Amino acid sequence: MDIRSSIEVRWFVDDAGSAEAKAAAAWLRDEPPQGKRDDRYLLTGRDDVGFKARVEEGQPAKLETKLLLGSLGPAQLHDGFVGRIERWRKLSLTVTDPELEAKGEWLRLTKTRRMRKLACEDGVVRRVDVSQNPEAGCIVEVTELDFELGGVARRAITVGLDAFGPESMLLEVLLRASPIALAYAAGLQLGIARSESYPEWLARTCSRETTPA
Repeated sequence: MDIRSSIEVRWFVDDAGSAEAKAAAAWLRDEPPQGKRDDRYLLTGRDDVGFKARVEEGQPAKLETKLLLGSLGPAQLHDGFVGRIERWRKLSLTVTDPELEAKGEWLRLTKTRRMRKLACEDGVVRRVDVSQNPEAGCIVEVTELDFELGGVARRAITVGLDAFGPESMLLEVLLRASPIALAYAAGLQLGIARSESYPEWLARTCSRETTPA
């Protein structure tokens, strides 16, 4: 089992045709997509716990559980960007259970992810190739989400900043990297109203679908 901590901030844009969605999609368009992948999320109805499985034919399922440790509240990360900084604990493992999705309600998200990686070394933030593994830094991502809910095909976009490195450095890394990461997001503005974690977004999106009119 792999256990690690992260400090991250994330936004979701539900309306794929909105100006924010178009600006987000265009922001990292020059970065090659990481390839499509399917993640299945267990719908727990909770916003402080996330549980997902990545299932590939013939391969053990990769499971990740995320536990919310705390939120630092709204923060101005750059001009036009206000988000909630959250600390999470992630537990990852592989399993070979053919009945994994036999119980509970699951939602499959097909993800097309584009990303940049910033290294933070000796107080200096610089862009590095995504294949490099600096000791500390920040992943910047724009991910298109395709899914089906209530028999209707949906699309949303999520923008995220995820700091990595020694636990004691994570907040400093995020705060140093954010202005540099977001400085080139021309035309894109994301406020606190769109700042959510995956568990929050899933709970809101799926409860809205099942709430009686």
